[in-house]
Amino acid sequence: MRQGSNHDALAWRAKSQPATIFDIDTPVGPLTVVLCTKDQAETLSLYRRIDREKGKDIWHVAVAAGAGVASYPQPIQVHELPMYHKGRVRDEALENFWSACKDTALAGQAVMIHCNQSFHRGPLCLVAIMILAGYFKARALEIVAEFRCIYAGHLVPHEDWPPLERQGKHARDVLECHSWLEKLPHDDASLAVNAGASVTVADLSSRGAVPNAGQSSDDTEAIESHDADALALADVADPPLETQWRCSSCNVMGQKLFQCWQCARWDCKSCSFWCTHCPKGRWKYTICGHCNAGGGYLFRQGKIWLCRHCA
Repeated sequence: MRQGSNHDALAWRAKSQPATIFDIDTPVGPLTVVLCTKDQAETLSLYRRIDREKGKDIWHVAVAAGAGVASYPQPIQVHELPMYHKGRVRDEALENFWSACKDTALAGQAVMIHCNQSFHRGPLCLVAIMILAGYFKARALEIVAEFRCIYAGHLVPHEDWPPLERQGKHARDVLECHSWLEKLPHDDASLAVNAGASVTVADLSSRGAVPNAGQSSDDTEAIESHDADALALADVADPPLETQWRCSSCNVMGQKLFQCWQCARWDCKSCSFWCTHCPKGRWKYTICGHCNAGGGYLFRQGKIWLCRHCA
């Protein structure tokens, strides 16, 4: 469920925006990924920003449009990764870039992804890498959309697209790419590592937190009748290693776990907190005990807990 600023972060036309810096978990360690426009990728100021804010160099760039910039302002290895290409070129390019991402994570450096505006294809390329790192596709899209304006069609069902968008020349490409993402493999090592996966973004300091009391057993009983809607991942099968993971809050193994929408940790039902009013039939906004303790995500009204979207 998209929350807060996500209504402003979805659009049908690209908007001017600064580069976005993501830190994602991978099986070999944290990876810094810069999502930017083609013009920004050509400017030295962005590379200086990464060095200033993260203390890292950009080693590799994936060009989601398929054709790289003629001259980057510093040495960088280019991976032409056409997200709308239907065939072996895209598959092999993703495999090569994913290998480069793991090498870069081990070295503690950064990678970059761009297309023209990183509005259509760039976000999908980042989602592909996050899937290979162990994230679920829908959750990865939600994370990207929370911190960057992306094409609304990535999260809005096709039947709800405006007529002009459904008839657009790239409509079929977008839908095919989403189908391709759904089929990308998770290896067991990635899933196991990302049971406690996290994502941080460079400009999170502006997000406030407010004190929040724990969700009581009374609150649990209040939604017990539609438990499946409240906590199950509606359109995704349970992760194959789920029962082998430990709750990040109570460290208990063997319980059904639910992924936090904010930090991607996995908590059992007793340690999880969720929005009571998120619409049935869709994923429920759920956070772990760690994020709930920090406050600012769920707001209590009597026995009802609400996310920012429903408040």
